[in-house]
Amino acid sequence: MAKSSEWCPSRHLKSPIGMCAICKKSVCPDCKAPISLDMNNKIICKFCYEDLEKIQKKIKENSEPKAKVVESPGIMERLFGMFSPPPEKECNDPVHLADTILGACIACRKNICPECQCKDAKMTSGYICKSCYRSLYDVQGELERDRKAKLIGSIRGFFFKIGRTARNLGLIIAVTVAISIFLGSCGMWLFYQLHAESFDVAKSDWQNSKYSLFFKEDIPDILHEAKDRFVFNWENMNDPTADFETTHRKKFEEKYESIFQEKVPETKTIKDIVDAIREVKDVMRAQEAQEGNQKK
Repeated sequence: MAKSSEWCPSRHLKSPIGMCAICKKSVCPDCKAPISLDMNNKIICKFCYEDLEKIQKKIKENSEPKAKVVESPGIMERLFGMFSPPPEKECNDPVHLADTILGACIACRKNICPECQCKDAKMTSGYICKSCYRSLYDVQGELERDRKAKLIGSIRGFFFKIGRTARNLGLIIAVTVAISIFLGSCGMWLFYQLHAESFDVAKSDWQNSKYSLFFKEDIPDILHEAKDRFVFNWENMNDPTADFETTHRKKFEEKYESIFQEKVPETKTIKDIVDAIREVKDVMRAQEAQEGNQKK
């Protein structure tokens, strides 16, 4: 049992006093164990004694009862538990839920503890486990329980698949939104580098803390202008005389002329036209609000 390299040299420092009852090697007082092997006071060496202690320690550790792991049910298990009772836990040979073994099942000859014993069975002698009792005497009940278990399992699996699909779909949507925001930001930056004048109104509203107008009107106007520029350049690709700026300005001039009933001065920029139109609209809203309060 012990390794040969651990023994005293072939010539002991002290005179041998006997032979080890386990490994049959000579033993001197230095390599003798502090105890004897049995009532006959047989000598054993300290190295075999250490090996025996290790074996006894392992046996003791394996024989000690282990703490039972309590499984916490998940959300789906708790949800289904509201509609149907959880399945009864059963013993699995050789692991039993109870520590006491009553005996052996008369049918399958496996050990039975109080948890896996069928207490409903009126046995004159011996014990029978729940599994054997169901298969022998409660066939219809076992089939009904099996059908219910399959139905609940299929429903549970269906909802688990929906949840897994929803998580995957949510991840795909999140990644798609993130990529769209990144590409949109890159496109907006590129559009700003090419046409910085198109952002004059948006910059003015942002600097004056008009965040509602910035998000509700300025950003949509910039996006519409970017789309209109792309369509205009695509349609007039082969026309060198086509000018988007003139076409784009005409839209604002038409709004201005319909409100003020006069032509737009050439010195006014698109930002000036938009500011003038907004001032008139603000005055009209204030008047409508005042009239509404007077009616009340």
